[in-house]
Amino acid sequence: EWETVLGKQAVKVWSGSRAEQIRQQHRHRFVGSRFVITNKTDEDGSRVKARLCLQGHSDPDFHTKIVSGLCHSPTLSQLGRAVLLQMLVSNHWSLNLGDIKGAFMEAGPLDKKFRPLYAHQPPGGVPGLNPEDVIEITGNLYGSNDAPWQWFQTFDREARAAGFRPSAFDRCLYFFHDKNQCLRGALGAHVDDTMTGGEGSEYEAAIASLKKRFPYRKWRIGSGEFCGVLYTQDPSTWEISYNQAEYAKNLRPISMTRERKQQREEPATDREVNALRAVNGAANWLSSQSRPDLSVQTSFSQQVFPKPRVKDLLYANQLVH
Repeated sequence: EWETVLGKQAVKVWSGSRAEQIRQQHRHRFVGSRFVITNKTDEDGSRVKARLCLQGHSDPDFHTKIVSGLCHSPTLSQLGRAVLLQMLVSNHWSLNLGDIKGAFMEAGPLDKKFRPLYAHQPPGGVPGLNPEDVIEITGNLYGSNDAPWQWFQTFDREARAAGFRPSAFDRCLYFFHDKNQCLRGALGAHVDDTMTGGEGSEYEAAIASLKKRFPYRKWRIGSGEFCGVLYTQDPSTWEISYNQAEYAKNLRPISMTRERKQQREEPATDREVNALRAVNGAANWLSSQSRPDLSVQTSFSQQVFPKPRVKDLLYANQLVH
């Protein structure tokens, strides 16, 4: 046995006879896994990200978690974001943007009632591990169905402890009042992204508390990325503008041969269906955040499921272009 520590999250790896014993006794407690490798582009440039993710659909406790309401998590609404941005501008507060590294792994250990839980090694294996080794999941990992909820509970608890109070209309929009009950700051949380602004020593102490508790990979003042959107604040007028130019540039059309494009009425293959889902997901995010002009095309493209055809792939590619 040996452990690889990921933040405050430990993944145990079992080898030899113990691994074989686990496979025999707990074969129903295994979940699939895979490496998700992406080319990340932001204001810092381009880099490659690799993350080990669980395949939540194969979670043996999936049904139990759904019934218990553990498979959802609040995120900052569009209205909440608009209110927050307007507050920053109106109060002449500097825009602050933070990105927490490995947020889900900060959510603590796996609930005892969902243990033991093991993961099959991803296709191609894990560097340094024997293909027969068994990975035991002891904490929250990306892909776990209840990890977003567990993470929100963790962040909400720490934000409240620092002095932030959630809005009655949006659980991810927080306000900060000083000891005299004067509004001194506001904060919006969207999973691992934080947008905030404020003034005064008490507000600054509250932000310092959050920075101490969570490993912010970066903290930008005046401009930066929040949920795939690039925000910029004018230092003279305090006005904030935003765009998704880089996000849009990385959206790629579905790859198809000239012959395939002629087969308009043919059903899409599994590969093409997955590619279409990816395009629709990206287009939905664009249309909801900064490109309302794409809303109709995105809606039509989403309605072709569950049996899309080649002509639907072509329509999605038109949206991308």
